[in-house]
Amino acid sequence: MPVTSALLHLAQAAFSAITGYHAYIAITNLQQYEEKTKKAGKYVEEANRQLYKTRTTQGAGAVAVCL
Repeated sequence: MPVTSALLHLAQAAFSAITGYHAYIAITNLQQYEEKTKKAGKYVEEANRQLYKTRTTQGAGAVAVCL
């Protein structure tokens, strides 16, 4: 039984690491457009709202990966 448990924990750790890597890539890609979105947000309320939602989602994803 301990071997099965160890393998399960190893698989969970690997999955968590892969998820963290994908989250890092996604956040980096989104940051490329953040300045343009800020500028658009000054003129269009929808762009400002979407920027806020994107930041909230990024933060929630980062917290979920850490847990």
